Amino acid sequence: MSHFDAHFHLGVSSEATGILCTSKQEEWVQLAGLSTSITPSIGLLPGSSPLDSSLYTMETLLQENKQYQIGEVGLDKRFPLLDKQRIFLIEVFDLAKQYHRMVSIHSVQCDGLLLSLLPSDVPILWHGFTGSIETANQGYRKGVVFSLGPRIYKTKLISRINELKEHPFLLESDATENTNYSILLEEHYAMMAGAMHLTIAQLVRRIDETRTILTNKQTSW
Repeated sequence: MSHFDAHFHLGVSSEATGILCTSKQEEWVQLAGLSTSITPSIGLLPGSSPLDSSLYTMETLLQENKQYQIGEVGLDKRFPLLDKQRIFLIEVFDLAKQYHRMVSIHSVQCDGLLLSLLPSDVPILWHGFTGSIETANQGYRKGVVFSLGPRIYKTKLISRINELKEHPFLLESDATENTNYSILLEEHYAMMAGAMHLTIAQLVRRIDETRTILTNKQTSW
């Protein structure tokens, strides 16, 4: 069985286990009929489709597909109209509350603003987190779960990984294609286990515990 992957994209093997995220509206139609080991998520990032015009379609899909989650969505300073991005994200969080869904979020140079917008009553998975420990601590107080991708090994955050280890976390590949996918994920688990001074089995148990926490948050509404 594959290791759980908290964030990957279309093009990755159908045998993957985890959360498949989209970032463009035209990708949403490809989420039907996926393996039961995959959790489909409908997302929209700045720079793709007009944000406000996609909300109706997103809500319709959430109504029609109980297994669909939301992701990835977020704030990205590389794109214009940050205030529109903010308004769209708030409306997405409202949909998540209404339909009891988890949200996978994306942040580029907007961590402070994003923290200020996060609801405490929606299960939030912060994808590809490489921010500061201070940002992480603020997120933990709002119940955020951080997902750690392979890019973390090139950041200062890896030197403080044991501080993140004390809280719920997940691992992700952020893969967009099948090339060496299983090897990439296996190596990521092995490297993170070493950095956290855990065995692979201990790491997998921690991941399973975090998955249970996220599930319980959804079902407790």
